[in-house]
Amino acid sequence: MGNRLILWTVVVFFLLTTVGFSSDKNISLVKNSVLTFDKSLTIGEAFESYSFFKSVKWEAFKTDRNRQIVKFIGTFDNGRELLLEGVSYCEENPPKTDMKDKLISAHKKWYDTVNKVSSFSDSDRKEAKKKLLEAEEDKQKIIEKYFSSLQVVKDLADSLDEINMVIQFIINRDNSLEFYHIGYEVLSKHQNLLLNKCAINCDLEIKKIYANKKLFYGEIISSIVEQIK
Repeated sequence: MGNRLILWTVVVFFLLTTVGFSSDKNISLVKNSVLTFDKSLTIGEAFESYSFFKSVKWEAFKTDRNRQIVKFIGTFDNGRELLLEGVSYCEENPPKTDMKDKLISAHKKWYDTVNKVSSFSDSDRKEAKKKLLEAEEDKQKIIEKYFSSLQVVKDLADSLDEINMVIQFIINRDNSLEFYHIGYEVLSKHQNLLLNKCAINCDLEIKKIYANKKLFYGEIISSIVEQIK
């Protein structure tokens, strides 16, 4: 019995140290790697020296299909100010309603036509007016929903805890790296939002981090607004 206990202790200790070593090894692999667009800095040097992060954290794990992932979490400094800055941008740049405007224009022309041509009946005129009003109301609803969502973001800023940028790398069997996921976590006292972006469209953010330039926070707000919808 004593020998079995010693054996199990050794096995458990070996597993724990192996898992821990694997995590450290994978994190070191990512941190010491370079990206093709800028080989003057390692990933770790670029991310950890980015002046708009007040803190950074690295984690490593395996997926349920044994893919090896390294996760970077950078917490932005002055998160509330960043949210409000993004809201201001979105207020000044509301969503385009070109398609709705074209639809309204088409209904308006039809409405004018049925009112000018005597062969159309009163029911035709009523139907044309109804379609025009519905198109105008749909456009107004989109605008109202957009600004209502921005107000939600403003309220979120008042109770904000932090905004994190989350970047995940996948380590391939040949030890090469690929971006696996990029997104943002908006954490507040009342609501948490996870904003996912396609990993293949993250070039601009990564290049700005390498250049130590402020990210375009209006895009983060647009992502929040889209999720609130």
